[in-house]
Amino acid sequence: MTNYTLNYDFESINFKLNNYKNIFVFTGGISPKPSMAYKFLKTLGEPDFIIAADSGLESLDFFNSKLKKNYTPNVICGDMDSIKNIKLVKKYSARDLLEFPVYKDFTDTELALMLAKKARVKSSARTQKKSTVTLIGGGGRRIDHLLGIYELFSSNIAPDFWLTDYQLLTFLPENRSVSVLTKNKRDPVSVLRTTTSNVGGKIVSKGLEWEGNLFRKKGFPSLSNEISKEYSDKKNPAKIEAKEGDFVVATLYSAEIHVD
Repeated sequence: MTNYTLNYDFESINFKLNNYKNIFVFTGGISPKPSMAYKFLKTLGEPDFIIAADSGLESLDFFNSKLKKNYTPNVICGDMDSIKNIKLVKKYSARDLLEFPVYKDFTDTELALMLAKKARVKSSARTQKKSTVTLIGGGGRRIDHLLGIYELFSSNIAPDFWLTDYQLLTFLPENRSVSVLTKNKRDPVSVLRTTTSNVGGKIVSKGLEWEGNLFRKKGFPSLSNEISKEYSDKKNPAKIEAKEGDFVVATLYSAEIHVD
């Protein structure tokens, strides 16, 4: 029987790995069309640390070609079993290549997000600094991979945003709120529970078509909700707040998102 390697703490890496404020993680699977994601990425600003997880390097290269960017990964990590164009590793010549065995107890996406967690700004009450980790890619046909990534919203390496092939997922931890203004009234705004709060939790919202007692008490609170007519007509954003438990808000890329 092949033994899994169960622990990666990255303590042996030989480069500075902290205090980055805007971290992009490109992973394998289907990414959004760069033209769809560009508006949202522009609101985040340029990344100061980039990680490519295995075939996520191909996603990064695709974004570069379509957006005329020059994103260069600081780190390429993974078991390198799914990247098709291995020449990209040489093309981008990342400062560090962290290669892992195929038989391991973490996915390449998890490894990349573990690394991203170590790279984040160490916030404090004094500095009031906050880092943002954005995961790009991970869509596709394998439901186990898709659910595996979604489950990471229940972990201590949860990304702040996940850019799938079609929707933007925004992590909404307890005591945080998000403002949402969709381009069209009928554009969906879904509120999802994480796997750690599948039952219970408390969501308070203002400006959605269906809210209050209409939120489901178990499973996903509200699929395909939308901005109320009053708010939509006045171009006012709806506000969704996690009072108890952690949640995820799913929108189209055309929506305006602001996390408070």
